[in-house]
Amino acid sequence: MPGITLILSALRVLLLLVPVIPIVRQRRRQRIGRGWAPAPTRSERRIRVQGNFIEYGPMALLLALLELCGLPATWLWSFGGVLMCARLLHAYGLSHNSGSSPGRVLGAMLTFANLLAMAGTGLWLALR
Repeated sequence: MPGITLILSALRVLLLLVPVIPIVRQRRRQRIGRGWAPAPTRSERRIRVQGNFIEYGPMALLLALLELCGLPATWLWSFGGVLMCARLLHAYGLSHNSGSSPGRVLGAMLTFANLLAMAGTGLWLALR
């Protein structure tokens, strides 16, 4: 079992999520949909969709470590499926609307919850 890598990967996921919640709250309070511009261009929205994927996509590698540690396939498919749907929802919502949209909000919430569950599972597997 890649215990050290699993622990460190799970902790990195948590380090990513810790500052996200205050940032999301502040952006909602100030009604900042994306970046700093009040009316981003279509090109800027597309660039942000790509940037957002690059920020969160690598965190899915935690899934590979969970698989290497013997997590049952049902859990792996569930984590992987939810993460895929969440990122698609978020990308769709962000690419069509620079402000708040159902796809963007639901996608972000599902991503955060799923990554948190994956990190918790990873720490549990590594430390038991």
